[in-house]
Amino acid sequence: MLLGSATSILQLANNESKEIFVGDKTEGTSMILNSSLGMISIHLNGHIRIFEPLDYTIEDHFILARSDKLIGCFVVDNNLVVCSATGTVSIINVESGSTQTIELGYPLLVMRQYKNYELCVGGEEQDVRVLELVLENDNWVQKQRWKAKNVPNDTLDMRVPVHITEIQVYDDLIYTGTKSGRVRCYKPYTQRKPLHDYSLSEYPILSLHVMGNQAFIYSDTDAVVGYFKQGKIMRRYKGIPGSILKVIEKDGYVYCAGADRRLHVFKTESAELVRKVFVRVPLNSLALPLDHVEEQHEDPESDDELWADLKNKKQKQ
Repeated sequence: MLLGSATSILQLANNESKEIFVGDKTEGTSMILNSSLGMISIHLNGHIRIFEPLDYTIEDHFILARSDKLIGCFVVDNNLVVCSATGTVSIINVESGSTQTIELGYPLLVMRQYKNYELCVGGEEQDVRVLELVLENDNWVQKQRWKAKNVPNDTLDMRVPVHITEIQVYDDLIYTGTKSGRVRCYKPYTQRKPLHDYSLSEYPILSLHVMGNQAFIYSDTDAVVGYFKQGKIMRRYKGIPGSILKVIEKDGYVYCAGADRRLHVFKTESAELVRKVFVRVPLNSLALPLDHVEEQHEDPESDDELWADLKNKKQKQ
């Protein structure tokens, strides 16, 4: 089912209230998340939709004046905080519909909520930092509270490039993924250098899901999805032909959404593939308000739909 033009909603389990929300890359969905206001989808054209997950009705629809690529969003109190790739932070009051913007003055690739009105941002030659949004005389301003320090020079005494591709927050820790395939863990306000620095891949990190201290699921541009724990890669989840742009772990299952137009579901510990759902379009975002999945090793109807879809396209050509 399509909501508006960019958010697909899939039924994965028998329980009708257990659903998966995925973002359609071809229609410009930048991010989809579950929040206290409902499900929120943000789009590359500046549209933001808040909808009720039970009946899919759109509760609110905001359009930002600028059409920059939106890279992050979170809800605090009754405010919707959205950040663009050009470094524009928009604070939207959902009740009044009023919007205030703050120009950070530098480009970004990722924005996530840290705590309350604090956000962490990063990008190319922009190491991760924590900013706080403060209301002064009815105007929002930002104040930098902490910034990471780059790692030491490499073995050739060359400066290590800064290129943050992913950020995830776990308790008071910040995990970052980089273009060089590294994952670093920071503890803001305690020290600027990373607590841990792991080399996981030769390819850029696309997505992280942190499960605990030094335990996380990651994906890279080489279609690798791995489970890292206690300083080593415990296992890899195989059978995925394309890059995975979003991974989530919940209740012993790993959910992978990506370019191959399928949603893959694995058991976390055994790496067994339990479900594969064909959704017709490349995916780049995922939200999971569900508790369990129904185990199913194959989805033959999905493969039939894929071949039928390819056959129809060939006939049109």
